[in-house]
Amino acid sequence: MLRLFGEVTYNAQIRPICIIFDDVVNSGTIKNFKAFGIWQSSQALQAIDLIQKRFTDCQRIGKTWEANQICAGLLNRNSCAGISGGTSGGPLTGDFTYGGKRLTVQFGIVTSGRELCNWASVYTDVTAYKDWIYTVLRKAETKIDHILYEDCKTNWDQEVAVRPWEVSLIQNMFTGALISNQFVVTVASAILTIPNKIKVETKLGQSLDVKSIHIHPEFSYSPGTNRNNIALLKLAEKVPSSGVVKPICIVMNPKSPRTLTALINLNNEGFVGTHKVPLKPIHYSVCSQIIGMTVEYNQFCVEEPPEFNHPKSGSIVGTFQNISGINKYILVGLKSFHANGVFVYTYIHSYADWIMKAVHEN
Repeated sequence: MLRLFGEVTYNAQIRPICIIFDDVVNSGTIKNFKAFGIWQSSQALQAIDLIQKRFTDCQRIGKTWEANQICAGLLNRNSCAGISGGTSGGPLTGDFTYGGKRLTVQFGIVTSGRELCNWASVYTDVTAYKDWIYTVLRKAETKIDHILYEDCKTNWDQEVAVRPWEVSLIQNMFTGALISNQFVVTVASAILTIPNKIKVETKLGQSLDVKSIHIHPEFSYSPGTNRNNIALLKLAEKVPSSGVVKPICIVMNPKSPRTLTALINLNNEGFVGTHKVPLKPIHYSVCSQIIGMTVEYNQFCVEEPPEFNHPKSGSIVGTFQNISGINKYILVGLKSFHANGVFVYTYIHSYADWIMKAVHEN
């Protein structure tokens, strides 16, 4: 199973297939199947009709058959004329009436596209793994509103506010954010030249020592790219909770935000506080053309808004999301670099599992 980084938008061409978890439903009762794939002779998605065979039919032609597989094949080889092979991994489906509805249900997986034209071949039986599939799905669903650190505070009822999570690093050249009472997230490029002793300074002017540094193992630095540009700093001591110093919220799920908002400090015309600035995302293919390099899957781009005054590397952007009835500002990205009027950010959600593991194991 593959877990996507973002949610799929359904339309007339994209819909999920049905898998039934009911214990009384299994592939053994299905007589007719359809297999789907891209044949070598065409770029269009096509289907072929198959029938379920006895397991002895597969064994008779030398196929190894196991209880977690389906034996199926062609009724007539002529139906395979002109087909030179298909796509492995495609669904093996059957029509099934469940709950009074006629459904197209996935019962198997095409293990080898080359086997589709055989009189009998084996296919992975999805119903044999439905308990495992259900467990994986439920585990993913429980992460939807799971917050990394529950005592985060990024929700306000007024426009005037400070950014309680923001910290400064290395003579205020870089910035980062508290994500727990002992961990700071920042960009790995901030730690290329490590001083003898890194200090983290909070909004209250507290100077905190760093106990350990955790750079993403696949961080790769080159001017203007900075792949996997993310690092965690573990502080020597826990930061006392206060209204002015609080960790930012990170939701441990892969949902793509619909809107992005930067919070910038303002101090003009009697207004002192944080101003919300909506950001305009740029499609990764367009961004790649503008900056002259490939934008990675774990990066995203936004246009430089006029209100920005060259934010430091490690500055954050986020989105407002309703969590358990409370509208909170959720961390989405860290500024990695900028080029040609475009800001490139490290996409935090693509590192959610790495962050969770690092925080809980160190």
